[in-house]
Amino acid sequence: MPATKPLPSGFTLAIIGCGKCAYILLEHVLGDLGDRVCPIEFVVGDNVEAARRADAVVLSCHPHQGSEILRVPGMSEALADKLLLSMLGGVSVTTLEDSLYAKSAGAVPSLGRCHIIQAIPNVAAARKKSITVVGDRSACMPDEALELGQEILRRIGDHAFVGTNQMAAATALCASGTAFFSWLVEAMVDAAVAEGIERSEATRMAALTMAGAAELVVSGEDPAVVTARVTTPGGATARGLAVLEHSEVKETVAIALRATTLKIRS
Repeated sequence: MPATKPLPSGFTLAIIGCGKCAYILLEHVLGDLGDRVCPIEFVVGDNVEAARRADAVVLSCHPHQGSEILRVPGMSEALADKLLLSMLGGVSVTTLEDSLYAKSAGAVPSLGRCHIIQAIPNVAAARKKSITVVGDRSACMPDEALELGQEILRRIGDHAFVGTNQMAAATALCASGTAFFSWLVEAMVDAAVAEGIERSEATRMAALTMAGAAELVVSGEDPAVVTARVTTPGGATARGLAVLEHSEVKETVAIALRATTLKIRS
């Protein structure tokens, strides 16, 4: 996990919405405080007031509610010159900016615009192991706003920047991909149980095996090289891989990722 820096003294973070990743983010932000006292306030029914009192805002409601929340009178003023970290899948920065500024013809009189970053974490944030996809962001964003956004995201793991046109595929890979990898672990566990291994032990072994393979790749080894290192021509691993190749597993994975990407774009 990337090293984190202390957030600015007196920093106030507002979270609008009850998304799981935002709740996990709050948990880790509080955990980083150690023995320091940090007051928590619940502002009910007044998102504008919560945003006004905050230095940065995380938007983690249902994607269909985002525009409605930002259109509330006073919200554009409350967010002026502040960071808005959007965790709304499928909702572009342009859409959020239109919701904030449509009635003011693209400008807030005498006030600056807020700085929006679109960031989609995955459920591994619970273990500070998310690879959060950072895509669209406001034009002319100050370096300090971007760095603050990254520092907040480091509380839940690592992050990767992608182009706007890559956001759907990256979300499919990193967010939905968690389910795909877990599904594969489940399949490996079921197969091991069928061979007589107790389920809880099979689950632990399969998960640690996948984690070990992933760690080799994360450390810089090519996946094909890792596969080759394990495979002896004519051996047991080679026989199993031949079954996977014959079943066109790689092609099926590509189809699944493509279907997920298209759904995100729709």
